[in-house]
Amino acid sequence: MAQNTCSFGLLLTITVAISGALLAYSLLRYNTSKPSDTDAYLDKAYLFHERQLSQFNYELREWIRGKEPTAGRNVYYRTAPVYPISRDRFSETLGKLLKTAKASQRKLSQSGDKEYHSKMALNQVYLARAKNEYRVVYTAIERYLKSLAMDRALRLQKFLVDFIGYPENDAVARVNGFLVPFETKIAQLKKIVPLEHHEHIDSYWTDLKRNTTPGILNSCLPKNVGAEEIVKEYAKMTELRVAKCVPLGEDVENGEWLLLFYCILVAFFAWLFILLPILIACR
Repeated sequence: MAQNTCSFGLLLTITVAISGALLAYSLLRYNTSKPSDTDAYLDKAYLFHERQLSQFNYELREWIRGKEPTAGRNVYYRTAPVYPISRDRFSETLGKLLKTAKASQRKLSQSGDKEYHSKMALNQVYLARAKNEYRVVYTAIERYLKSLAMDRALRLQKFLVDFIGYPENDAVARVNGFLVPFETKIAQLKKIVPLEHHEHIDSYWTDLKRNTTPGILNSCLPKNVGAEEIVKEYAKMTELRVAKCVPLGEDVENGEWLLLFYCILVAFFAWLFILLPILIACR
């Protein structure tokens, strides 16, 4: 009887430890559950974007430096010496990374509308404008500008993915074609908010563009960055393999493996402390 009790206690503590590790991992990692509060959703969507952009920049820099991309590779083989992959293969790798990012945003928004988050952010501006409180309007404007910066960065990432695979002669015209509408939206935003916010809109949008342009450090971009400057930097880094202006980024995927490892490690020590009294009692 006592032996059965000890066996049951052993299995119970192991189950609790494993469940605790998995629960901690699911809570600490980036989950795609949508917050009920709109502002909280917009903040979470932007956090997802920052995380994805950091991984994108990391992969780009590693490829330019002649290393194998880490996205999708087993964590135990990421440090193994490999041959640099070709432009077309790396274009496919970045394309898959971008596709995963878009899927995460769709899952988070629970909508198939590509502009869902920017529409929600603009609606918050209208609601804030109705309250006519400076700080509320100020915050809503920043969230909307961040949503536009997200869309802008995704468009530039898609362009860079294609540009790496096959450089186009009319690259500047293509980039300019999808960047201009964002400036139009900025002009439209100014029409619905008081004049006192216009200067902040200009400065905040300028900083966002320079800080969220995929693959290029803000220090390598002029204040009024345009399509020509962006394409010039992309050509330099992909054709000459110059990584000086590419952000370091972060290997977020590897970070998730480490997070899971730490959760399991903590659960293991917790299991030992729970199990010890049971083992003593069974003697």
